[in-house]
Amino acid sequence: MRRFRVEAGSGAIGAFGNEGFHLDSRLTMSGCGRLVWVELRAGGRIARHPAACPQLVVVDQGEGEVPGADGAFERIRVGDGVSRTPDELHETRAEGGLGSIIAEGNLDPAALGAGESRPS
Repeated sequence: MRRFRVEAGSGAIGAFGNEGFHLDSRLTMSGCGRLVWVELRAGGRIARHPAACPQLVVVDQGEGEVPGADGAFERIRVGDGVSRTPDELHETRAEGGLGSIIAEGNLDPAALGAGESRPS
């Protein structure tokens, strides 16, 4: 076993007009694959941008909002997951702060089920 610590402050991301967005991307795999831990500080925002490759996002702290298929923002909280396809425009905002784990790479969204939604 090898232990390590994930540090949110290790990479501030200001592209696209992001605010309060930090990640630790040391868990990079080959090609498009990587696993990152993201922190959106209170009032933070990941500005709208296209997904570089398939993504699976799982909230592990706090809560925030992401736009649904109709463009209206929906609340996400601890335990919620969101999948995205390559080039899908997306954004996230978090009034009180949010932490999440993002897996990027050759994912199979069909394995996640029919996309059940959880009440807000």
